[in-house]
Amino acid sequence: MKKPFLLLTILLVSEFCLQIVFAQYEPSTQLGLPEGAIARFGRGGIKEIMYSPDGTLFAVTISIGVWLYDARTGEEIKLLAGKHEHVIHSAAYSPDNKTIATGSWDGTGRLWDTRTGKNRKTLKGHTYGISSVAYSPDGKQSQPEAQTRH
Repeated sequence: MKKPFLLLTILLVSEFCLQIVFAQYEPSTQLGLPEGAIARFGRGGIKEIMYSPDGTLFAVTISIGVWLYDARTGEEIKLLAGKHEHVIHSAAYSPDNKTIATGSWDGTGRLWDTRTGKNRKTLKGHTYGISSVAYSPDGKQSQPEAQTRH
């Protein structure tokens, strides 16, 4: 009976001590980030981070969607999400900044309006998941690249 009680006491005391130690420091200090740095983007595991062609926005691709941020302030603007049936694996900005293309493991590509956040078009027909997306230099075409089985 003494051993479990002693172990529980040690765990509680160590937890209390750790809380006191870490409560004295700002989160950016805990992570070794410079003062004013933002330690987290989006709401999940990050797949990609990309700046818009004009540099005013940046997008963070996570499994459920793409978070858009103001590049100057770092503020969240909107989440492009809710249409893919599986994990989003890749995204790309159009050269004119107006559209983001996403590719998912559900085999679809989607074109999102960066201003409204709405899904403009769905590109179907891939048997396997889409691993990357890209735009032509003139922005008139988007090209998803699908996974293949070997």
